[in-house]
Amino acid sequence: MDDALLKAMVRFWVPIYKCFTFNEVDMVPSIKEYSTFLHYDFRDPLRIY
Repeated sequence: MDDALLKAMVRFWVPIYKCFTFNEVDMVPSIKEYSTFLHYDFRDPLRIY
């Protein structure tokens, strides 16, 4: 995993709203984007993410 990416994700994450905030713009990644960021395959249909 990319440490710089992980640090940036933690820095901009707003836990109250469960999204990322960049200059007052909210962004919520999709499961596919999380899969790319974290290098993890989220295709298990029986698992709740």
